[in-house]
Amino acid sequence: MKTLLCLVALLFCMVRTEAANLYLNGKLEWNITEPQCGFRLKGELQNLGPLGTGTIKLVLWASEHPYPPTIPSPATGFIVGEYTLGALDAGYQFTDFTVKTASDVPFINGNFYFTIAVLELTTAGWRNQMLVPTGTKALLNGNFVTQETWTMPDKPVITPPLPIQIGDIITLSERATGEFNKFPSSWQETIKLTVDNATKMRYANDPRKAIVNYNSTVVKTSLKGKKVWTGKLVMTYGANNNISFKNTVYLYYQDKNTGTYKSVVKGYLFDGELAKATTWGTFKIKRAF
Repeated sequence: MKTLLCLVALLFCMVRTEAANLYLNGKLEWNITEPQCGFRLKGELQNLGPLGTGTIKLVLWASEHPYPPTIPSPATGFIVGEYTLGALDAGYQFTDFTVKTASDVPFINGNFYFTIAVLELTTAGWRNQMLVPTGTKALLNGNFVTQETWTMPDKPVITPPLPIQIGDIITLSERATGEFNKFPSSWQETIKLTVDNATKMRYANDPRKAIVNYNSTVVKTSLKGKKVWTGKLVMTYGANNNISFKNTVYLYYQDKNTGTYKSVVKGYLFDGELAKATTWGTFKIKRAF
Protein backbone atom coordinates (compact mmCIF):
# COMPACT_ATOMS: atom_id res chain seq x y z
CA MET A 1 0.00 0.00 0.00
CA LYS A 2 1.44 3.35 -1.05
CA THR A 3 1.25 6.46 1.13
CA LEU A 4 0.13 9.89 -0.04
CA LEU A 5 0.71 12.93 2.17
CA CYS A 6 -2.26 15.24 2.76
CA LEU A 7 -0.42 18.26 1.40
CA VAL A 8 0.29 16.49 -1.87
CA ALA A 9 -3.22 15.06 -2.12
CA LEU A 10 -4.73 18.55 -2.11
CA LEU A 11 -3.19 19.12 -5.52
CA PHE A 12 -5.27 16.33 -7.06
CA CYS A 13 -8.82 17.15 -5.93
CA MET A 14 -11.35 15.61 -8.31
CA VAL A 15 -14.91 14.34 -8.73
CA ARG A 16 -15.65 10.66 -9.25
CA THR A 17 -18.69 8.86 -10.60
CA GLU A 18 -18.70 5.81 -8.31
CA ALA A 19 -18.33 5.32 -4.57
CA ALA A 20 -14.84 4.64 -3.25
CA ASN A 21 -13.80 1.57 -1.28
CA LEU A 22 -12.23 3.11 1.83
CA TYR A 23 -10.85 1.18 4.79
CA LEU A 24 -9.66 2.54 8.14
CA ASN A 25 -6.73 0.60 9.57
CA GLY A 26 -6.04 2.46 12.80
CA LYS A 27 -7.71 5.22 14.80
CA LEU A 28 -9.32 8.44 13.54
CA GLU A 29 -10.09 10.98 16.27
CA TRP A 30 -10.88 14.66 16.81
CA ASN A 31 -10.34 17.45 19.29
CA ILE A 32 -12.01 20.83 19.62
CA THR A 33 -10.22 23.44 21.68
CA GLU A 34 -12.12 26.52 20.61
CA PRO A 35 -11.70 28.15 18.20
CA GLN A 36 -9.64 25.27 16.73
CA CYS A 37 -10.75 21.85 15.50
CA GLY A 38 -8.23 19.07 14.92
CA PHE A 39 -8.42 15.68 13.21
CA ARG A 40 -5.77 13.03 13.87
CA LEU A 41 -5.14 9.71 12.17
CA LYS A 42 -2.96 7.06 13.78
CA GLY A 43 -2.69 4.35 11.17
CA GLU A 44 -3.93 4.36 7.57
CA LEU A 45 -7.03 5.48 5.69
CA GLN A 46 -6.75 3.26 2.61
CA ASN A 47 -8.27 3.25 -0.87
CA LEU A 48 -8.81 -0.44 -1.62
CA GLY A 49 -10.71 0.18 -4.83
CA PRO A 50 -9.39 -0.29 -8.39
CA LEU A 51 -9.90 3.40 -9.21
CA GLY A 52 -8.88 6.71 -7.70
CA THR A 53 -11.26 8.44 -5.31
CA GLY A 54 -12.95 11.77 -5.58
CA THR A 55 -12.00 14.47 -3.11
CA ILE A 56 -12.04 13.14 0.47
CA LYS A 57 -13.27 15.34 3.31
CA LEU A 58 -13.55 14.85 7.08
CA VAL A 59 -16.67 16.28 8.73
CA LEU A 60 -17.30 16.32 12.48
CA TRP A 61 -21.00 16.16 13.42
CA ALA A 62 -22.61 16.96 16.76
CA SER A 63 -26.13 15.50 16.96
CA GLU A 64 -28.83 14.92 19.56
CA HIS A 65 -29.04 11.26 18.51
CA PRO A 66 -26.45 8.88 17.00
CA TYR A 67 -25.49 10.06 13.49
CA PRO A 68 -27.01 9.75 10.98
CA PRO A 69 -30.06 10.51 13.13
CA THR A 70 -33.33 8.81 12.18
CA ILE A 71 -35.40 9.30 15.33
CA PRO A 72 -36.94 11.84 15.60
CA SER A 73 -37.05 12.89 11.98
CA PRO A 74 -35.67 15.36 11.24
CA ALA A 75 -33.28 15.25 14.20
CA THR A 76 -30.93 18.09 15.10
CA GLY A 77 -27.36 17.85 13.83
CA PHE A 78 -24.59 20.41 13.44
CA ILE A 79 -21.32 20.43 11.49
CA VAL A 80 -18.75 21.69 13.99
CA GLY A 81 -15.57 21.14 11.97
CA GLU A 82 -14.48 19.97 8.51
CA TYR A 83 -11.23 19.51 6.62
CA THR A 84 -10.58 18.57 2.99
CA LEU A 85 -7.79 16.01 2.59
CA GLY A 86 -7.74 15.53 -1.19
CA ALA A 87 -7.98 12.50 -3.49
CA LEU A 88 -6.38 9.05 -3.32
CA ASP A 89 -5.22 7.02 -6.32
CA ALA A 90 -5.94 3.29 -6.35
CA GLY A 91 -3.70 1.53 -3.85
CA TYR A 92 -2.77 4.73 -1.98
CA GLN A 93 -3.46 5.76 1.60
CA PHE A 94 -3.30 8.64 4.05
CA THR A 95 -0.98 7.79 6.97
CA ASP A 96 -0.43 9.29 10.44
CA PHE A 97 -1.51 12.92 10.17
CA THR A 98 -2.79 15.72 12.37
CA VAL A 99 -4.64 18.54 10.61
CA LYS A 100 -6.23 21.66 12.06
CA THR A 101 -9.07 23.92 11.00
CA ALA A 102 -11.57 26.32 12.55
CA SER A 103 -14.29 24.99 14.86
CA ASP A 104 -17.90 26.12 14.66
CA VAL A 105 -19.82 25.02 17.73
CA PRO A 106 -23.32 26.58 17.87
CA PHE A 107 -24.98 27.95 21.02
CA ILE A 108 -26.36 24.62 22.23
CA ASN A 109 -26.82 22.85 25.56
CA GLY A 110 -26.87 19.21 26.57
CA ASN A 111 -25.14 15.93 25.74
CA PHE A 112 -24.40 15.50 22.05
CA TYR A 113 -23.12 12.58 20.01
CA PHE A 114 -19.95 13.35 18.04
CA THR A 115 -19.27 11.47 14.81
CA ILE A 116 -16.55 11.82 12.19
CA ALA A 117 -17.98 11.34 8.70
CA VAL A 118 -15.53 10.55 5.88
CA LEU A 119 -17.09 12.03 2.74
CA GLU A 120 -16.23 11.63 -0.94
CA LEU A 121 -17.17 14.04 -3.72
CA THR A 122 -18.98 12.21 -6.53
CA THR A 123 -21.13 13.32 -9.45
CA ALA A 124 -24.10 12.87 -7.08
CA GLY A 125 -22.51 15.26 -4.57
CA TRP A 126 -20.84 14.58 -1.22
CA ARG A 127 -21.51 11.03 0.01
CA ASN A 128 -20.78 9.45 3.38
CA GLN A 129 -18.26 6.65 2.80
CA MET A 130 -17.41 5.96 6.44
CA LEU A 131 -18.75 6.94 9.88
CA VAL A 132 -16.61 6.92 13.03
CA PRO A 133 -18.73 7.31 16.23
CA THR A 134 -16.74 8.85 19.11
CA GLY A 135 -19.25 9.00 21.97
CA THR A 136 -20.91 11.98 23.67
CA LYS A 137 -19.73 15.31 25.07
CA ALA A 138 -21.55 17.80 27.31
CA LEU A 139 -22.00 21.35 26.02
CA LEU A 140 -23.10 24.43 27.95
CA ASN A 141 -23.99 27.49 25.85
CA GLY A 142 -21.84 26.15 23.03
CA ASN A 143 -18.81 25.50 25.26
CA PHE A 144 -17.43 22.12 26.28
CA VAL A 145 -18.08 21.55 29.98
CA THR A 146 -14.67 19.89 30.41
CA GLN A 147 -12.71 22.69 28.69
CA GLU A 148 -9.79 23.94 30.81
CA THR A 149 -8.08 27.32 30.47
CA TRP A 150 -4.33 27.94 30.41
CA THR A 151 -2.68 30.45 32.72
CA MET A 152 0.29 32.27 31.25
CA PRO A 153 3.43 32.08 33.45
CA ASP A 154 3.47 35.26 35.56
CA LYS A 155 7.24 35.65 35.73
CA PRO A 156 8.26 39.21 34.63
CA VAL A 157 9.26 39.72 31.00
CA ILE A 158 12.83 40.86 30.34
CA THR A 159 14.50 42.40 27.30
CA PRO A 160 15.81 39.66 24.95
CA PRO A 161 19.37 39.14 26.26
CA LEU A 162 20.88 37.67 23.07
CA PRO A 163 19.99 37.66 19.38
CA ILE A 164 19.08 34.43 17.57
CA GLN A 165 22.35 32.90 16.31
CA ILE A 166 23.42 30.19 13.87
CA GLY A 167 23.24 26.80 15.59
CA ASP A 168 20.59 27.81 18.13
CA ILE A 169 17.76 25.33 18.70
CA ILE A 170 14.40 26.82 19.69
CA THR A 171 11.73 24.50 21.11
CA LEU A 172 8.14 25.74 21.11
CA SER A 173 5.73 23.81 23.34
CA GLU A 174 2.12 24.53 22.40
CA ARG A 175 -0.28 25.01 25.33
CA ALA A 176 -3.43 26.90 24.34
CA THR A 177 -5.38 28.63 21.61
CA GLY A 178 -5.57 32.38 21.14
CA GLU A 179 -8.52 32.38 23.54
CA PHE A 180 -6.35 30.65 26.19
CA ASN A 181 -8.35 27.43 26.00
CA LYS A 182 -5.91 24.71 27.03
CA PHE A 183 -5.15 21.88 24.62
CA PRO A 184 -5.42 18.39 26.13
CA SER A 185 -1.95 17.00 26.85
CA SER A 186 -2.17 14.46 24.03
CA TRP A 187 -2.95 17.23 21.51
CA GLN A 188 -0.20 19.63 22.54
CA GLU A 189 2.48 19.86 19.87
CA THR A 190 6.20 20.57 20.02
CA ILE A 191 7.96 22.48 17.25
CA LYS A 192 11.74 22.33 16.95
CA LEU A 193 13.50 25.16 15.10
CA THR A 194 17.18 24.76 14.21
CA VAL A 195 18.97 27.87 12.90
CA ASP A 196 21.13 26.87 9.92
CA ASN A 197 22.32 30.28 8.73
CA ALA A 198 21.37 33.96 8.69
CA THR A 199 18.22 33.41 6.60
CA LYS A 200 17.11 29.76 6.88
CA MET A 201 16.14 27.35 9.64
CA ARG A 202 14.80 23.83 9.93
CA TYR A 203 11.18 23.54 11.07
CA ALA A 204 10.30 20.14 12.56
CA ASN A 205 6.89 19.19 13.92
CA ASP A 206 6.56 15.41 13.73
CA PRO A 207 5.89 14.15 11.13
CA ARG A 208 6.33 17.42 9.19
CA LYS A 209 9.77 18.80 8.34
CA ALA A 210 10.68 21.78 6.18
CA ILE A 211 13.33 24.39 5.49
CA VAL A 212 11.87 27.87 6.10
CA ASN A 213 13.10 31.39 5.55
CA TYR A 214 13.22 33.54 8.67
CA ASN A 215 13.86 37.04 9.93
CA SER A 216 14.59 37.86 13.58
CA THR A 217 14.16 41.29 15.20
CA VAL A 218 13.42 42.86 18.58
CA VAL A 219 10.26 44.97 18.82
CA LYS A 220 8.10 46.54 21.50
CA THR A 221 4.69 44.92 21.99
CA SER A 222 1.91 44.88 24.58
CA LEU A 223 1.49 42.02 27.04
CA LYS A 224 -1.07 42.16 29.83
CA GLY A 225 -1.47 45.88 29.18
CA LYS A 226 2.25 46.65 29.48
CA LYS A 227 4.77 47.57 26.79
CA VAL A 228 7.65 45.06 26.72
CA TRP A 229 10.62 44.35 24.46
CA THR A 230 9.93 41.17 22.54
CA GLY A 231 11.79 38.88 20.17
CA LYS A 232 9.95 38.68 16.85
CA LEU A 233 10.60 35.69 14.60
CA VAL A 234 8.93 35.64 11.17
CA MET A 235 9.09 32.36 9.21
CA THR A 236 7.83 31.80 5.67
CA TYR A 237 7.64 28.67 3.56
CA GLY A 238 7.66 28.99 -0.20
CA ALA A 239 9.25 31.37 -2.66
CA ASN A 240 8.45 34.65 -4.39
CA ASN A 241 4.65 35.00 -4.69
CA ASN A 242 3.96 31.36 -3.86
CA ILE A 243 4.21 31.51 -0.06
CA SER A 244 2.19 28.68 1.48
CA PHE A 245 2.41 29.87 5.07
CA LYS A 246 3.70 32.71 7.23
CA ASN A 247 4.34 32.10 10.92
CA THR A 248 5.06 35.04 13.23
CA VAL A 249 6.30 34.07 16.70
CA TYR A 250 6.61 36.63 19.51
CA LEU A 251 9.12 35.51 22.15
CA TYR A 252 8.48 36.98 25.61
CA TYR A 253 11.70 36.21 27.48
CA GLN A 254 11.19 35.50 31.17
CA ASP A 255 14.71 34.19 31.64
CA LYS A 256 17.89 34.15 29.57
CA ASN A 257 16.72 31.28 27.37
CA THR A 258 13.09 30.58 28.34
CA GLY A 259 9.74 32.30 28.32
CA THR A 260 6.27 32.49 26.81
CA TYR A 261 5.46 32.74 23.12
CA LYS A 262 2.56 33.78 20.94
CA SER A 263 2.34 32.24 17.47
CA VAL A 264 0.24 33.62 14.60
CA VAL A 265 0.06 31.40 11.50
CA LYS A 266 -1.41 32.44 8.17
CA GLY A 267 -1.81 29.81 5.48
CA TYR A 268 -1.88 30.71 1.81
CA LEU A 269 -3.19 28.98 -1.31
CA PHE A 270 -2.69 30.48 -4.77
CA ASP A 271 -1.69 33.85 -3.24
CA GLY A 272 -4.92 34.18 -1.26
CA GLU A 273 -5.17 33.98 2.53
CA LEU A 274 -6.62 30.60 3.44
CA ALA A 275 -6.64 30.55 7.24
CA LYS A 276 -5.29 32.22 10.35
CA ALA A 277 -4.69 30.68 13.78
CA THR A 278 -3.19 31.94 17.04
CA THR A 279 -1.69 29.75 19.76
CA TRP A 280 0.20 30.35 23.01
CA GLY A 281 2.85 28.29 24.74
CA THR A 282 6.29 28.22 26.28
CA PHE A 283 9.70 28.22 24.62
CA LYS A 284 13.24 27.16 25.41
CA ILE A 285 16.43 28.01 23.51
CA LYS A 286 19.51 25.81 23.44
CA ARG A 287 22.33 28.15 22.53
CA ALA A 288 25.04 27.14 20.10
CA PHE A 289 27.64 29.12 22.06
